Order: sequence, then structure tokens, then C-alpha cells
Amino acid sequence: MDEYVLPADSAWHAAAEARGIPDDSGGTTKASRAGSEGCGTCFLPGLRPDEPGTRLSNLDYAPLAEVMGRLPWASEVFNCSAPDTGNMELLHLFASSEQRTQWLVPATAG
Repeated sequence: MDEYVLPADSAWHAAAEARGIPDDSGGTTKASRAGSEGCGTCFLPGLRPDEPGTRLSNLDYAPLAEVMGRLPWASEVFNCSAPDTGNMELLHLFASSEQRTQWLVPATAG
């Protein structure tokens, strides 16, 4: 957050003012930093070692969500925005193999 997201906030607001909420919503930052640094899709406590994301309990994730809540677009950078978080959690817990392939894998990849 401090190194990449907070410094980009003024650019995000300038883009939002110029053309409405940016379509990217931090996507460049997400693609280039969050996943490669192991801090994306961090709300799924039941992740297996071979699944993408960061396995955190709800207790571990709560302070991160609080920090991401400082900016309206920060949770998108970490692939933790609503409604994706709830949808991914339900798919992770209950999806068939086909549903996982079609919906969960692309969602957890950002």
C-alpha cells in the first residue's frame, strides 16, 4: 500500500475526474506488483498450496482490509474487491471442477 498504491492515488483521482471512474481501477499496479509479491487474493483461508493467492484467516485478513479501505480502489489492486471476494470464496468452497475451471481460476488470477 505505502510503496505502490498510496502514491498512485492522485493519478487515480485525476483519471476519475477526467473520464469517470477509471476502467483499470489499479489494474496495472495489480498485474505488475500485487500477485508477484504474494499479496493478491488474500481472503481465502482454505487455499491449498497449489492454488494461487495468499492463505490468511479472517483474523489475519481483517487489518489488511482496513488498510485497503483507505482508498476506494485499493482492494481491486489486491484482487480483494466486492463482489469478487464473496463469489470466489463460495466457488472455492462449493464449485464443481468445471465451475472452478471456468470461473474460479480466472477470478483468483485477477
